[in-house]
Amino acid sequence: ISIDRHIYTAYLNRCRQIENHIKNDKSIKIVLDVHRDAIVDRNGEKVKYSTTINGESTAKIMFVVGSDLSGLTHENWKENMSFATNLQKHTLSLYTDLCRPINFRSQRFNQQLAPAGIIVEVGTNANTLDEAILGARYFAVSLADFIEKNK
Repeated sequence: ISIDRHIYTAYLNRCRQIENHIKNDKSIKIVLDVHRDAIVDRNGEKVKYSTTINGESTAKIMFVVGSDLSGLTHENWKENMSFATNLQKHTLSLYTDLCRPINFRSQRFNQQLAPAGIIVEVGTNANTLDEAILGARYFAVSLADFIEKNK
């Protein structure tokens, strides 16, 4: 099985699971797909994105927002982008260097299922586990605060 086919199958299976959760709980508006990015430079070296928060090396996060540019229906992409932009502004107001720029893509990544659906990349495969955990914790604090302030 090719990697592309494997990824397609994984997203299709995940789509069915998300649809079932949303069908059973109409209050679900935010769907996060959390990953660890994998980046290599021209020389094949892994690329690490980190910052220092409270004196500790912390993995940076990045939001990935899909669109309908691949030709697949995705009526929520503008809402998803608005959510990502506002969440990033809020996160940066708490942790000035935690976020990498938003990555806008042509694929939809199941984000068509919710008005606030995004991928959250926590660091890269070059970050340590401790850095990734810290990045995820700071993001979780920011997300909880953002949700509380935007009820």
